[in-house]
Amino acid sequence: MTTKESDRVRKFTESDTDVIAFKEKIAEESLEALEGSARQIITLVTSMLGLFIGILAFNDEPVFLAYLEVKVFAVIGLGLLMAALLFGLAVIIPRRHMPEDMKAARKMISNIFQHKQIHLSISVTCFGLGLIFFLLMIISLVLFRL
Repeated sequence: MTTKESDRVRKFTESDTDVIAFKEKIAEESLEALEGSARQIITLVTSMLGLFIGILAFNDEPVFLAYLEVKVFAVIGLGLLMAALLFGLAVIIPRRHMPEDMKAARKMISNIFQHKQIHLSISVTCFGLGLIFFLLMIISLVLFRL
């Protein structure tokens, strides 16, 4: 038994349009939240880089830079903070999208969310690890070298 096209398709009800509007609102707010989080990470990373570099350049020839573990923690920490900054920027930098049809538009939206979520997760992870190495550098200095 086959069904006619008109039997399978129905008009949207008010409930259907409410669900669609709610879904669109959530999608828009999710994108804004991802980008807001990335901007916050960028701000935190920039502040930490200033503090990190300030500590490393405390005077003309800091004695503590003679210690290998301090150098290693500093280089790894700075590298991770720079990676966090770059991945955070990848979330907020606009990308050009020109979908031709609804299928392409759905795929584009899915790709945008996935791109932003992955890059934000990597950024947050790099930021956290960078802070850990910053803390290790300070602990090494305070407990073992000063």
